[in-house]
Amino acid sequence: MAAVANKEFRLNVIFNETLIVHGRNPLTPLDLTHIPLVKHVSVEAENQSQHIKDLHQKVRDQIIKHNAGYQSRTNKHRKQVVYKEGDLVWIHLQKERFPTGRFRKLKAHADRGEH
Repeated sequence: MAAVANKEFRLNVIFNETLIVHGRNPLTPLDLTHIPLVKHVSVEAENQSQHIKDLHQKVRDQIIKHNAGYQSRTNKHRKQVVYKEGDLVWIHLQKERFPTGRFRKLKAHADRGEH
């Protein structure tokens, strides 16, 4: 069952995580090693850098799009209410959940005694 869930997750991912982080799909673990900084700038590196920035922007846009969908589905049942100054509203006040001051687990409770 775990293998099915793993395959299903792979199908649901739009962008490869390694491509997002490292900028390329590694063929071997050596492809993920640190590359030393070089003093000269190459055009290919600039193009690769721009490609990664564009990819990050696409991922960011995709996350924003999906979050907006989640928000609209969650808020679909809520009713939009706009209050004006002077409107009467009903407020339900509850007593505080935790007592004021320090509270310890083994402290004697007033209503239950030592616990």
